[in-house]
Amino acid sequence: MIVAGMAIGNIEVELPPELRGDRLVEGKVVSCEFGNLTRHSDKFFLGITVSAEGAPYLRMSPLIKDKKRYQELCRTNAEVVVTYKAKKRLIGPVRYWVGEITELKHNTSLQPTSGRDAAFLG
Repeated sequence: MIVAGMAIGNIEVELPPELRGDRLVEGKVVSCEFGNLTRHSDKFFLGITVSAEGAPYLRMSPLIKDKKRYQELCRTNAEVVVTYKAKKRLIGPVRYWVGEITELKHNTSLQPTSGRDAAFLG
């Protein structure tokens, strides 16, 4: 009976049109939740919240070998761009699953903006 319930709970259902397709959100990492999947899995659970207004709670299951990268993004409240998709199962709410997280690196070094500035800087 329990196995049948778990199987039914994993059946995906069609999303309403407004939730279909890839979505994109940009903002700072506000919080992260790390968890284990199963004892012998080579992946872990990561739940992430981004500062963009209206951004949903995002989920992913990256490889354990990449865990330090995600811990660093969370520790530094990095600015990121996240692509994600909504998924709905027969049982439970709509959940949002990450496709990719890209850290935005802002170039803060001085760059000349004109020939005059370039001559002045060196």
